[in-house]
Amino acid sequence: LFRSAERDNGDRPKFKELQFNPESYDTIFIGYPIWWYELPMIMQTFFDTYDLSGKTIIPFNTHEGSGDSGTYDQIKTEEPNATVLEGLPIRGGDIENSDSKDKVTEWLTGLGY
Repeated sequence: LFRSAERDNGDRPKFKELQFNPESYDTIFIGYPIWWYELPMIMQTFFDTYDLSGKTIIPFNTHEGSGDSGTYDQIKTEEPNATVLEGLPIRGGDIENSDSKDKVTEWLTGLGY
């Protein structure tokens, strides 16, 4: 309900200033949980704060059955001048099992890491 209320009100929660300079990176991994089938509003604050134009964004997320829930496309909309690669959705309840660890390893290997 909290995410839903934030979204309905158009809230942009504040976050502690990061020691983050996007100019220092070509590739940025962005991880988040799915909240009510969408990006958490704090991620909206992040995209409002940082211009990731020209960067490669690699998203990953946890969920409880909704996959990426269209959030990778939402990131493309938020950062139209960035390259957003296909991300990795992992079910939160499965995060500790070896299948998930294998999926992460396979995904990173496929990306060249």
